[in-house]
Amino acid sequence: MKRACPSIHELLAFEAVARHLSVTQAADELCVTPSAVSRQISGLEMFLGVELLARVGRAFVLTHTGRHYLQRIQPALRMLESATNDLASSQHGRGTLSVSCVPTFMTKWLIPRLPAFSSAYPQVTLAFHQHLSGRQAQPHDVDIAIRYGSGHWPGIVADNIAGRHFILVASAQPADAAALPRSASDLAQARILIHQGEPDIWAQWCNARGLAAQPLRSSARFEHYSSLISAVEIGMGYALVPRCLVEGEIASGRIIEPFDSAEVLDQGHYLCYREEQLESPVFLAFRNWILEQGHKVGGPGLPEQQNVIPEFE
Repeated sequence: MKRACPSIHELLAFEAVARHLSVTQAADELCVTPSAVSRQISGLEMFLGVELLARVGRAFVLTHTGRHYLQRIQPALRMLESATNDLASSQHGRGTLSVSCVPTFMTKWLIPRLPAFSSAYPQVTLAFHQHLSGRQAQPHDVDIAIRYGSGHWPGIVADNIAGRHFILVASAQPADAAALPRSASDLAQARILIHQGEPDIWAQWCNARGLAAQPLRSSARFEHYSSLISAVEIGMGYALVPRCLVEGEIASGRIIEPFDSAEVLDQGHYLCYREEQLESPVFLAFRNWILEQGHKVGGPGLPEQQNVIPEFE
């Protein structure tokens, strides 16, 4: 059966010559003889039926077709090289994890803790990608997605890190300190700030406290918790937020919890991955670490039967 694709040796030879515009330098890089490189180039051009490189005096130049072909194959060759390096590295506890993370959790919770991870696992590199929103499927080039939601995404394992403990927060310097709510029933006439993606959180919170859902007066809606928290800080209103996202603001006194308002609700921040990732020591190192960090702020932590620390060489 006729090949549908050139051999990898032919493609690597062409890519090397195209970069160096020299058969000799390409041969040195590939650790073969110049005649072997020339045979690979000839075989590739014969297979494709086009001229990719033209000789001008003693030098080579790319033809228009060759330049276009190079632009198409180079990313694929880099991906093959990267995948091979990652596989080889992962067998020795080294490698790169591609991570997607919701913005507020990343800036307020994850990044402040990353130096500790890097210190414990210097051989692991984290490459961050754009976060996944809503029901967006997890791409295959993302090893880990830290997502906010109820923990149910098709075809994905989701471990709760933290963020299910919600509290009511207010500005530390309200316009009228005497008007601060002292219980949930005091919120009926208050200015309420709502997370755009979680409009039912207030009803869940009231239900958890054994109250009928309050007919609350919404004054603004925000797409991200970071904006919501900033709005609370300047006194725009009251909000329900995951406690893990406001640790810094509460510790510094910029916002307050007017009364004991903590409730465990059906939302949180989850570590999302495909089941086969559990075979990777590099992934397990990150999973063990982040679930342990979450446990310190009220998360469930690592399931006891899976509390395995990977070995690194």
